[in-house]
Amino acid sequence: MNAKFILPFIVLLIFPTSNYGAVTKEQYCKVARYAFMGVIENLVKADPIYDVGKVICMSGGGSALNCRTGMSVGEGLCYAAHSSSLNCRIGMDGGEGICYAGGGSSLSCRIGMSVGEGICYANGGSLLGCRIDMSVGEGICHASGKSSLNCRIGMSVGEGLCYAGGGSSLSCRIGMSVGEGICRSSDGSSLNCEIGMSAGKAICKALGGSNCSNKPIEVALCDSIGVNSCESISLTDILAFSIETCGLDILYRPKIK
Repeated sequence: MNAKFILPFIVLLIFPTSNYGAVTKEQYCKVARYAFMGVIENLVKADPIYDVGKVICMSGGGSALNCRTGMSVGEGLCYAAHSSSLNCRIGMDGGEGICYAGGGSSLSCRIGMSVGEGICYANGGSLLGCRIDMSVGEGICHASGKSSLNCRIGMSVGEGLCYAGGGSSLSCRIGMSVGEGICRSSDGSSLNCEIGMSAGKAICKALGGSNCSNKPIEVALCDSIGVNSCESISLTDILAFSIETCGLDILYRPKIK
């Protein structure tokens, strides 16, 4: 059976106990949040053949009438957040879609805004803090409530994740990888979070996995919930599962409201 049908079934079985194999739902969602925010720009730019926009739209609660094949990630996010066709246009940019998904209006969510800027506005930011062409890392940093003293122009995604997880300038170094940022945001120390570590390895370690080297993101997340044969799962399968389980905002909100 395909993983996309297996995973929702698992949710129905284990959700009442809030236990995902060796980890709780809360632990899983915390790590999944940083994992998908870490690769959100890649999701936005993904080849249309993977239909990421439709996956996000359907798993986030959008209707079958609005969630169409080939829709952009921005449009999928917009419709998943139950916005209307007045706001959600065909081919919408990822940043604009994130902005609307986070509750922004046409006054703040503009055509062509960067993903980082969209994340900033989706978390209550304003013109004073959310600048044009803001990097994803900087957007994540601002979205987590840090000040411009910490959130510098062009900061890496990993560094932004590190600050979002409670790190400081002592632990969040310039140019850190997404994996290292996930590791740091998951209470990892410099002994565990090596420079340049992959996102999959960081996720695996954060969720108590073993044999974490060379493990893709989707497999690392899948392993943590006790599914057998995770090697066959796709990133869109685990993305759909994670949105259905943890909420649409794991794609743009570093802090749970």
